[in-house]
Amino acid sequence: MDQNREKYGHNIEVSRAIKFVQNLIGIVKQVHSRGILHQNIEPENIVIKYELRNQPIDTVNLTLLNFTKAFIKSNELTRINHDEGNHWYQPPQAYIQSFKNSATNDASAIAAILLWLLTDKIPQHHENILPHRLPEVLDRIDEKILNAIDFTNGNQLKTYLIDTFNRAFGFPNYEPWTIEELDCRIESILELLVSSDSKRNTIEDIFQDLLDLTTSPKLMSTASDHPPAIQKAADAFARVKQKFLKSNEDRYVWHDGYCTWLINKQNSVDEYRHDDILTYYRRNQNYSIITICFASINDEGRVITLSIGSTVQGKMIRIPLGQYSVAQDYVKELQETFNMELRNLLLSIYNKQKSCAAVIARSQ
Repeated sequence: MDQNREKYGHNIEVSRAIKFVQNLIGIVKQVHSRGILHQNIEPENIVIKYELRNQPIDTVNLTLLNFTKAFIKSNELTRINHDEGNHWYQPPQAYIQSFKNSATNDASAIAAILLWLLTDKIPQHHENILPHRLPEVLDRIDEKILNAIDFTNGNQLKTYLIDTFNRAFGFPNYEPWTIEELDCRIESILELLVSSDSKRNTIEDIFQDLLDLTTSPKLMSTASDHPPAIQKAADAFARVKQKFLKSNEDRYVWHDGYCTWLINKQNSVDEYRHDDILTYYRRNQNYSIITICFASINDEGRVITLSIGSTVQGKMIRIPLGQYSVAQDYVKELQETFNMELRNLLLSIYNKQKSCAAVIARSQ
C-alpha cells in the first residue's frame, strides 16, 4: 500500500479515506475473532488489489500481511513473537506492559493510517504534541475538510476527527480505542459525510423509525461524587436536557433529567459518566434509549472533554460534543451542539438496529 500512496497523491477524499479504513477495520475484526492480534498494521503490510485501472481507494480489495509480530492466543497456550523490530507507528500504550499485547494497538494503528491518508504525514509524536496536533498536520486536515464533498459543517467533522485521533494517540490522557468502538466512530463519521435518508433528518423522525424496531433498554445505576469542574459539566448537561424537553412539546421525557456522575475506575483515564433514559412518545406507543453523558478532564485540569453515547448490541457508540476550558461558560455552545449530536447518535443506533433486524430476518 505504501507504494500505491503516490497513485492517489493528495487527492484522497475524506469520505473515501473513511470507507477505506472501515474496510480495513472489518478485516482486522475477522483476524481478532480468531484470537490473533496483528500488532504491526502499517501501509507496507496492506496489499491493495485493483480490479479497475482507476479504481477508487475505498472500493479496492485488501489483504493484511506480515504477522511476524502478532500476538496469538488459544485455549492451550499463548504465543508472543518477541521480534520487536521497527514499527511504522507505535502507539503510546504499547510501551506499557498491560497494553503491550492489546487490541487497542491495532485500533490506534488503523487511526494512524487514516491520518496518513488524510495528510500524507506519517504520525509522529513531538515532545508533548500529539501527531494530529502538529501545525502542518492540522493545516492538511483543514484543507481536506474544506474540500469534503456535499459537506457544509466543517467544524463538526473536524471535532469528530480530532476526537478520534485524541483517543488513538493520546494515551494516558485519553482511553485508547477498542476495535469495536473505533468501528462505531468511523461509521458515525461516515454518516456525516454520506447523505442519509432525507426522511430521517430530525430526532423525532429517527425515534419514529426506532419504534418499529422495538428494542427494550435496561436502566443503569448512577452515583455522585465529583470535583467542581465535573459538577459544572453536570449542571451544563442538566440545563441542556431541560432545554431539549422545552423545545420538543412534551414528546420526550428524561427518566432522570439531571446528571449525577459515576466515575469509571476501570479505565486508565478518570472518566465520569451518567446514564439516563430518553423516551419518545407517539400516540399510544413509546420508545426508550439509554443516553450516556461522558466527561473527563486533562492532567492539567484546564480542559474538559464532553461526549454522549449509547450501547447497542454490546458495542458503545460515542459521539464527541467538544472540548472546553473549565473556566469558560460553555452551556450555550453545548446547547447548540447537543441536539445535532443527539440526532447523529440516534441515527447510528437506528442503523445498527436496522442491520441487526435484517440479519435476524434472513436467518428465519
